Amino acid sequence: MSLPDVKRQDRIMLRLSQELYDAASDLADQHNRSLNGEICTSFSKWLYEHDALMLVKDRLLATTTEDTILSILRRTPSFEIGTEVERDTCTCPVRLKEDVGRALRRAHTSFKAGADGFLSLNAFMKMVLAWWISYSFQVSECSKALYNNFMHSNSHPRIALTLPGSVQIREPQCA
Repeated sequence: MSLPDVKRQDRIMLRLSQELYDAASDLADQHNRSLNGEICTSFSKWLYEHDALMLVKDRLLATTTEDTILSILRRTPSFEIGTEVERDTCTCPVRLKEDVGRALRRAHTSFKAGADGFLSLNAFMKMVLAWWISYSFQVSECSKALYNNFMHSNSHPRIALTLPGSVQIREPQCA
C-alpha cells in the first residue's frame, strides 16, 4: 500500500466482546477475508446496501417453509450490544477507507439522535457488525435449505453441470 493510500484510511480501535470477536473471525474465515476486511465489509454493506440486502434476505426466507424460517431464526446468532466496556475484552484496530469512515460517523450521529444521544460510536459499530453476522448466517442457512429442498424435490427438473459456466437441464425420468 502506498503512502497516499495509508493517509486516506481512517483508523478506529473497535472494542468487542469475545463472543462477537469470535463470530466475526469465523465469518471472515468463511469469506476468505481478514478480520479487518470482514468488519469493513459489514460497515460498507450496512451503509450502502442495507435495504437491498434485507429485501433479498426477506425474499429468500419467503420461499421456504414456516418451519425452516423458525429454525433459522432460532439458530441465528444474537449479541448483547450494551455499553458495558468491561465485557469488551477484545480490541481490534480497524482501518477504513476515509469516505467509509466519514459515512459511518455521519450514520452514527444520525442514529444517535434517534437514541436520545446515548450511543457511542463503538456501540454503533458493534451493532452494525452484529447485524452483518446475523444477516450472513440467515442468508447462508436459507440458501442451504432451498438447495436441499430443490435436490429432494421430484417436481423440479434436475440441473447437471457439464462444463465450467455451462448448465444443462435434464427432465426427471419417470420410473
